[in-house]
Amino acid sequence: MPSRKDKSEVGDFINVKNYNKALEEWADIELHCRYLLPFLAIHEAARSKSEDKNKIWFWNEDNAIEKCIKILDCLLGEWGAKRPSGKDKTKKNKRIESENFINTIKPYVKKLTRTFNKYNIISLKDIANLKRKNQKKIRRTIINYVSKISEVKVKKGRGAVSATLGAKTLHHFFPSVIPVYDNKMINRTAKQKSYDEYLNNCIKEVKRSKSLKKVRCKIAKDYIRTGLIPYNLIKNKRSILYRLDAKLAEYCLVGVFL
Repeated sequence: MPSRKDKSEVGDFINVKNYNKALEEWADIELHCRYLLPFLAIHEAARSKSEDKNKIWFWNEDNAIEKCIKILDCLLGEWGAKRPSGKDKTKKNKRIESENFINTIKPYVKKLTRTFNKYNIISLKDIANLKRKNQKKIRRTIINYVSKISEVKVKKGRGAVSATLGAKTLHHFFPSVIPVYDNKMINRTAKQKSYDEYLNNCIKEVKRSKSLKKVRCKIAKDYIRTGLIPYNLIKNKRSILYRLDAKLAEYCLVGVFL
């Protein structure tokens, strides 16, 4: 197994070889697609009902966020990303914790929806193409919101805050923009010790990669083959399906270290 301890060696990781390696040894496309499917379906339903079809993100319409949050709360509990901070929790405490989680998510998803629509951001490549000042502003906003959501997992004054909860949460709403971060594959295996470092590497790489279009096409075809993608996403060549930069960056980066 190749070892890359120097984070400076991480560059140029977006290519078909690394993508295929991730799929062969780690990633489960169909499973990941099943997790994203309810969010994609709810978002596209909100799009279809909207009077303004020119926007990119429609989470602020048709109660789309509210429809997704209960699904997300169940998924994160299944993954263990939202672990309880104490052992024998009562039903009341679990309900309060869940309500706190929901109330934390909603304003950040709404703000990101407005921000991404304002700057016409459909993917990581769009952030990479912004002027330096705006790019830095958007990156800091994402990192801040990931951190704020992740803080729900930690009792005040106890332990360090991992980016896992916030990144997984926001990734489901913006799968082409916000990459997943987890301690096992991204932190320990891929040597990305902070979400700031990880996001910055992904943005830089999608901008300079010569293989981005090929990998975009590859992941879109792999998702379509599952038979789970809404048809309107497939027929619209400008949809997020054909710009899953955050997801393919995650796959390719892990592929380097497998």
